[in-house]
Amino acid sequence: MPIDVAEDGFTALELVKTNEYDLILMDINMPRIDGIETTKRIRLMNKKTPIIALTAVEEDQIKDKIHEAGMNDFIIKPYDLAEFHQIVLKNLYKNII
Repeated sequence: MPIDVAEDGFTALELVKTNEYDLILMDINMPRIDGIETTKRIRLMNKKTPIIALTAVEEDQIKDKIHEAGMNDFIIKPYDLAEFHQIVLKNLYKNII
């Protein structure tokens, strides 16, 4: 399965325009435009692909913003590897059904 890495939000938008993804891991604190704004713009083009936020911000402080932007889930850094796998698999599975 090919993987692309975007250095900033504008690059992520260009990649989503030209590629299909099973899942997007979105860092909230990206350069140029943040992950929240990038997700809002992705959702104008693509409503289906699961987007999981990666953030170091406490859950209570960011949860509403993440869901309002159109993200499906979030992972708080530093994260437990087992929890990371569980969240990714849960969102991939939902996308298949």
